[in-house]
Amino acid sequence: MNNETDDELNNINKRIRTATLISAPANILVGLGLFGTLSPDPGGLHSFFDTPTNSYALLLIGGVIALSQTVPLIKLSLKRQALLQTQNGE
Repeated sequence: MNNETDDELNNINKRIRTATLISAPANILVGLGLFGTLSPDPGGLHSFFDTPTNSYALLLIGGVIALSQTVPLIKLSLKRQALLQTQNGE
């Protein structure tokens, strides 16, 4: 039974790493969108940020991707925590 729990924990950790890797570029997009929206001179970094619509698009796309990865991360973390508690309780 311990081997099955270890295999399941390894699988959960792998899925958490995958979701984290997917959400990392999304967080970068959100950061760039915030920069373009809140900066007094966003065009100083790149001319792409001169148009506010581009910054809003970055916020939207990054936010959607980040939120889509948040729910699985929470579920996987709770499942991992439950497995660790049952493993330590034995």
